[in-house]
Amino acid sequence: DTLVFTGLARDICVAFNARSAIREGFRAIVVLDASQPLNAENDAQVRKELEVFGVEFVNSSELEKTLARPAPRPA
Repeated sequence: DTLVFTGLARDICVAFNARSAIREGFRAIVVLDASQPLNAENDAQVRKELEVFGVEFVNSSELEKTLARPAPRPA
């Protein structure tokens, strides 16, 4: 199953919930243009950490195609 995340505080609330989703076995997708970090300076580092964890990032225009693809396999 897949969970899609949007919202304010991408670097805090969205990141926490996306990590939790991955831990619970869900596919986690964060929609970049439907979320915003509280700390823009920290955003790139948080995104990199989440990508390593298995979280996917897309823009809303890419979401439908992303959802149609199978989830990437963990490394």
